[in-house]
Amino acid sequence: MVEADIESRPLVNYSGEEAKIKMGMACEVRIVTKTKKILHYLREKMDLRFYGIIFLALHMICG
Repeated sequence: MVEADIESRPLVNYSGEEAKIKMGMACEVRIVTKTKKILHYLREKMDLRFYGIIFLALHMICG
């Protein structure tokens, strides 16, 4: 359960439709804490795999 204070101004969706919040309304919320471009995300994943392979090879060589 979460309680919050919000400004009394209408909410507007992407289509420009307005809506008002009333006391006691239930809602569903998605909180985004970080955004990044898909290419950066994929590059990070590829780097992790690459460094994992290098680490494994070094571990096999060095014992």
